[in-house]
This record gives sequence, structure tokens and C-alpha cells, in this order.
Amino acid sequence: MRPFVLSLLLVLASTFGVATGQTGEEIDARVDALSRSLSCPGCDGTPLANHAFPLATDLKTMIKDLVEEGRSDLEIRKYLYDRYGDAMTLSELETVSDLSAEEIKSRTETVSKTLRCVVCQNQSIYDSNAPLAEDMRRLVQKRIEAGDSDEEAREYLRNLYGDYVLMSPPLQMNTILLWLGPALLVLLGGVWFLSRLRAVPTAPEAALTEEQRARVAEALAERDRSA
Repeated sequence: MRPFVLSLLLVLASTFGVATGQTGEEIDARVDALSRSLSCPGCDGTPLANHAFPLATDLKTMIKDLVEEGRSDLEIRKYLYDRYGDAMTLSELETVSDLSAEEIKSRTETVSKTLRCVVCQNQSIYDSNAPLAEDMRRLVQKRIEAGDSDEEAREYLRNLYGDYVLMSPPLQMNTILLWLGPALLVLLGGVWFLSRLRAVPTAPEAALTEEQRARVAEALAERDRSA
């Protein structure tokens, strides 16, 4: 009974902000204020509160979780800036390149083919129709429009989502399984198969019975007579 009561109290505390001395209305107000003062990465540098994209929704949920934990607004801003950098700055990205729309589209497609959709089954964000993949393609385009090289745009997404976002992750200690995993599985499968073959006992040839011997002798004798 006691664990159930404790769990219920924790749920109520997280719902109404009792743990941090905040009401639900106060929490929502702080989340709204922060969302309006922070930019949505990949959303044209406009307020996070203006968008319902999966990435924007995830960020607003993250802000709410941090508010409910008792973090101050300054701590939340620092946390987001440390994680997402200038992408959280509420200002329009300036187009410093003189690329044509066709060049921007072509480069966006090229970079998108090298980046993995983090919610799909081994699909690039170029091939995926998932809403998050669309957000990621839009973010790549904005970085290219802002003057990033293809590698800089790719590195920006890598900083946001980790090495997993790269279709060809670098060979290092934390990604070595991604490179060697398939080969190790094939090798282990071959070793297991060979060990199973060696373990199968070979049945010894059974000796002829006296009756079988007599039949063979009779057949040989019949052959000799007919010869």
C-alpha cells in the first residue's frame, strides 16, 4: 500500500508543481515565456512557441521538464545554448552566400543523403518522409543558406544528434561496433556452424550378419557357375 501512495504523491507533485513550489499555471507560463524567447533550430530563426514541428515540440517538452525540476530560466537557457549553440538564438539567419536556389537545393540534397533519420530504420533524411526528417532537411538548408560548407552543415547536425546521425560514422571507440558488428556476427556464426558439424557423431558402418554373408557367398557362387 505504501509504495502505491508514494507513487501517487510523486505523480501529483510532478503534475501540479508541488515539488518545486510552482502551480501548473506558473509552469506553463514560464514554458511559454521561454519558448517565445528562444529560437526553433531549423525554423527560420523564429520563436520556438510558433512551431509544432517534432523538433520544436521535443524542445518545449524538454523546457517544461527542466522547469519542473526547479531549474531557473538562466540555467535552462544555458543548458539549451550549450547543447544547441547559436541555433537557439532568436534572430534571423543572414544569407551570406550568393548561391542560387538550384545550388542550395542540390547541396541540401547531397548533405541530406549522408545523414541518417534518427527515428527511421536506417534511412537517410533525404529518403525519409518522417516529420523529424523534414525538420532536419530544413535545418541543413538553413545552414547552407547561412554560408556553411557541406562539411560544416553535416558537423552541425552531428553536434545536435551525435555520431549516429552520420550514414557513415567515423571509426572510433564509441562507433567501432557499428563498423565491426556485422563482420563479427558472420564470424561467430561461421565458428558456431563448424563446431556443430564437428560435434555430429559419425555412425560406424554396421558389420554384415551371418545371413547376409551367406547370401553374398551364394550370389558369388551362382555367378561363377554361370560363367
